[in-house]
Amino acid sequence: MGLKIFAIILLLFAAEITFLSTKQPKDLRVSTNDINYTTVAFYGLKGCKIDANGISEHLEASKALKFKTYDELYDLNTTFVKKDITHTLIAQKARYQNERLYLSGDVRYDNNKSMRIKSRELEYNTITKIVKSPVPFTLTSAKGTMVGDSFIYDMTNGKIKGEKMHYRLEVNDQ
Repeated sequence: MGLKIFAIILLLFAAEITFLSTKQPKDLRVSTNDINYTTVAFYGLKGCKIDANGISEHLEASKALKFKTYDELYDLNTTFVKKDITHTLIAQKARYQNERLYLSGDVRYDNNKSMRIKSRELEYNTITKIVKSPVPFTLTSAKGTMVGDSFIYDMTNGKIKGEKMHYRLEVNDQ
């Protein structure tokens, strides 16, 4: 009796092996290229760029995440000097991708020539040195205030272009 049971089990095992050998093998490995994951995270980030002229760039962020194709920064405050003008960008959230810095939230741009721009979104191209905003903005300078629907500011030559811009000039009567 025990020999019969052993023979039946052996026969079933041989049939199962024959059946499985005719099937295509399955790959159960997970492809890590399809997963969007953070490779590096920084908290309380502070950094600067030092060159022959001293500190030319300064960056602070409460959190920075480095992804495979882009970087995200939170509570960004960055300052950089170009042609004796100090530029400051402040935003709640920033995304750096393809040589562009996309800022969102309460965004502010300041320079030491008494110009301030406030907007909900800004895009800064690090190669062309152009700041633009596709949403309404407020530009404040020492002479007045300008509001508009969108703008493009070329930092290299100091020119600004915009859509539906209105300028209020403040004059002191004395």
